[in-house]
Amino acid sequence: MFISAERPELLYPQWNYFAKMLDSENTHSKYIAIYLIASLTRADTESKFEKIFDRYYRLLDDKSVIPSAHVARNSGKIVKAKPELEAKITGKLLTIHGTHHKLSHRELIKSEAIEAFSEYFGEAKDQKKIMEFVKEQLKSKSPKARKNASEFLKRWSS
Repeated sequence: MFISAERPELLYPQWNYFAKMLDSENTHSKYIAIYLIASLTRADTESKFEKIFDRYYRLLDDKSVIPSAHVARNSGKIVKAKPELEAKITGKLLTIHGTHHKLSHRELIKSEAIEAFSEYFGEAKDQKKIMEFVKEQLKSKSPKARKNASEFLKRWSS
């Protein structure tokens, strides 16, 4: 994971191997693939991420909350590498409330989405919807979601 963050071009030739890990039954393998792929998007000269976009974001509704939370968390990194996907990624993050996860897990995933939004909010096309999403989390049962929402609003509210 360190190599993918520092020198993604070295691991980019192994993209397909990492992409297959997204379909693993093993949550740990998915977790690793989520981080590696997010880092490799910086070296993605062949638009490979666009080809697996739906598979990657389908994990927001994975049977386990772990991949879901980490997909949300890594979304800011992906938007930074592929700003042309910002609106599409934002749209996926704004629909977390529609996942099958129980409420406490959805709240955790939303807290991770807020962290991702914070990474690219200045460049986001639909800042109003993001701001509404974040403000809703001020009433969350999750202390982490409330904290992340509060910090986001301090940073980004005019």
